[in-house]
Order: sequence, then structure tokens, then C-alpha cells
Amino acid sequence: MSITIYNQNCITELSKLPENSIDLIITDPPYGIKGETFDKHYNRKETNVIEGYIDVPESQYAEFSKLWIKETERIL
Repeated sequence: MSITIYNQNCITELSKLPENSIDLIITDPPYGIKGETFDKHYNRKETNVIEGYIDVPESQYAEFSKLWIKETERIL
């Protein structure tokens, strides 16, 4: 058995893998939460978050989600 852990941009890196080549995927996608509400949603102090940080801009979140889900489906 071989185990490989990828910690990369999921869309660009997963697109390089062949279909049906992965047995398990564990994800931790961004939740589309704006940086100024991390304390409320993630129990993080705002002072620990880089000012202006947003995981994925709200205007791009739906398309981003469709793309990474499509890639995970393809390689599983």
C-alpha cells in the first residue's frame, strides 16, 4: 500500500491525476466566511488573521466549489 498526501491547490493539482486513481479523499474546503467573522465562526482571534484575508471571494465561491467537487469525483 502506498500513501501520498497532497497539500496543494486542489483544482490545479487534482487535474493532473488520472481518473479513478484515488481511493480516499479527505477535504477541508474553505467555507466562504469573510475574514472579519473568523472569531465568530472559527473561534479564532481576529488579531491572528491577516487583514483582508478571505479564503475564496464570495463572487467566486460557487464556481470554486463546483470545480473541486468535479475533480474529486473524477479521480475517485
